[in-house]
Amino acid sequence: MKKHLFFWLLLITSLYAYPNRIEVKHISPSKYITFKFLKPVSGYKIVIVWHPTKQINTEKVVGPATMELTDIISKKKYVLNYQSLEMDGYINNLKVKNDLVTDFTIAEYTISYVNLNEKPFYIFDINFDGKKELIISEYGLNKFDESKKNKIFEFNDGKLTDISSYEPFKGMLNFSIDKDEIGFHDGFIDVKNKEIIVTDQLGCCQSIDHVFGIDNEQTIPQNRFIEIRTEDNDWRTKPGYDIMVIHIKGKKDQTKQIKSKTP
Repeated sequence: MKKHLFFWLLLITSLYAYPNRIEVKHISPSKYITFKFLKPVSGYKIVIVWHPTKQINTEKVVGPATMELTDIISKKKYVLNYQSLEMDGYINNLKVKNDLVTDFTIAEYTISYVNLNEKPFYIFDINFDGKKELIISEYGLNKFDESKKNKIFEFNDGKLTDISSYEPFKGMLNFSIDKDEIGFHDGFIDVKNKEIIVTDQLGCCQSIDHVFGIDNEQTIPQNRFIEIRTEDNDWRTKPGYDIMVIHIKGKKDQTKQIKSKTP
């Protein structure tokens, strides 16, 4: 009972932290869904308390949530308030009116952590500094843009520090760690080469990739990455092939012809 009360208080804090973004007056704040992860995720025990409040894109149900992470070694606790969490397939007896959730069944789930790209968060060394960061996904933060947005946090002695505004992350609202993942992404984390790629899409058949690498001379975290090259991609020049032009400062441009993965 005490544990439920603790998470209920955390949830109330999250509900009113963003009064201009999320309307929750239409449903009781005492109604929530709890998720407990069966095993630690990257060294953290995780519990999420979710309060579904609205429906977006006619499919996704989102709402504020509180996430608690406990380091299994140090026992330090980290608490994060989501503005707009989405969890597929976990709502029973859902009732929606004018895109607002009016009722659902309170429930508690014990779930496994399976696919990085299908969960609302993952814990991963995204900036190659030897320490793992917390990356979360949220939907529908803007009334006119209901797509997924990523946020990145560092674990700092019991506190979470938002580094989403650091270069090059501020240009990546929806990135992937799998370059072949289906769907639109404006960035890719190249773990093998320790590079971060930010993509500017120029219509249907052209894009520019800005490739960032680690600047070993920098000691300021905000300036850890520097743009090392750009890659212009054009899928129109020759059917079945992608033409890539690589620009590196101080060097001659390189042109590559790559067989397209799609017909």
